[in-house]
Amino acid sequence: MSLRTSISDAALESRALPVAGVSRNELRAQIETLQARDAKWREGRVFGIYFPTRQDIEDVAAEAHSTFYRLSTHHPEVFPSLLRMEQDVVAMTAQLFGANKAIGNVTSGGTESIILALRAARNQARAERGITVPEAIVPRTAYPAFAKAGDLLGVKVIRTAIDAEFKADLGSLRRAITSNTVLIAASVPTITHGVVDPVADMAALAKADGIHFHVDASLGGFQLPFSRKLGHAVAPFDFTVPGVTSLSADLHKYAYAPMGASVILYRNVDAHEHQQFTVSDWTGGSYRTPGVLGSRSGGSIAAAWAVMRYLGEDGYLDLTRTLRETTERFVDGIGRISGLQVIGRPQTSVLVYGSVTLDMRRVAEVMESKGWSGRPQADPPSVRLLLAPYHLQIADAYLADLAAAVASLRKSGVSAHATAH
Repeated sequence: MSLRTSISDAALESRALPVAGVSRNELRAQIETLQARDAKWREGRVFGIYFPTRQDIEDVAAEAHSTFYRLSTHHPEVFPSLLRMEQDVVAMTAQLFGANKAIGNVTSGGTESIILALRAARNQARAERGITVPEAIVPRTAYPAFAKAGDLLGVKVIRTAIDAEFKADLGSLRRAITSNTVLIAASVPTITHGVVDPVADMAALAKADGIHFHVDASLGGFQLPFSRKLGHAVAPFDFTVPGVTSLSADLHKYAYAPMGASVILYRNVDAHEHQQFTVSDWTGGSYRTPGVLGSRSGGSIAAAWAVMRYLGEDGYLDLTRTLRETTERFVDGIGRISGLQVIGRPQTSVLVYGSVTLDMRRVAEVMESKGWSGRPQADPPSVRLLLAPYHLQIADAYLADLAAAVASLRKSGVSAHATAH
């Protein structure tokens, strides 16, 4: 699907700015019409774009967002309330990840957090090590935002091999390190396979050469600490691991804040300073921003702050308990469908299933025709689900439709080789 916003000449005229304006009732009707073709996200039929929980959490987020959405975080002297909220969110998150200090910012999402981590690594390496041709190393399962960040920042991103368990291959990573390496990154977990990279081993390699090591915990950050508190085995992945320089975790995923919020954290102030952008000789005076954006709506920060305060540790423990139950329900149910296999044993709610006998793209298409939005993947052929607590309510319906879809494809003779991927 093309991402271009391209409108024909004929359509352009019909979409001109209304002369007299549209009434609120008419606007509501138009919005309902526009949304008619959207996936039924309120019914839990979307996996990973929206993370549904409970209505009370939705209400808390909406109220805080609506109070602050017109305000800009770019002017803390005018809106000190937003500065305090951002500081609180950073502090709460830092404590969750074993940091001794709360150093970082709330960003617009995981992509901006990754861009900032790479910017900090590049700038610090240039200032302290004289590196002018910077390189970053990530496993090939790393989120594409690293490639985007490299493109934007002029950093060559080298993708290394993964092992039989889809984790970063340490030998491949070690061989890729050069005197120009400014950053190494791990995923907790990978979005494509739901596995956690060997953070401690990777961090040790980075630390030995004085390289910035970043942990992309966009998906697992607000799950694994609570899973550990619930008694589940969780390998260290945060600032308790020597060598971890920075860590990012998305608030709009499993912290259950509205879309458009992530946290980037640093072990020390020096690295964080290299993230900043400053112009000191502008005619308007000094200009300084901590992130990519200048003006940012305060709505997402306020909503994240409100949800985190509302839930507290007990609330997140309850949601994580439900999330693990949901994941196990899906894992067990998929395992009972002949021809399907769950890839690995999920440590988080990232669940991937595939088949050696069925065309998984066709499986995804049939499920989409039944109203389910799941993400088909190519390597290996599979379907990815990012589960949320609400999905426990629809697990049986999804699994029944999945079993029926597999049965219909088997009956029609569609094999794993029926479609070229």
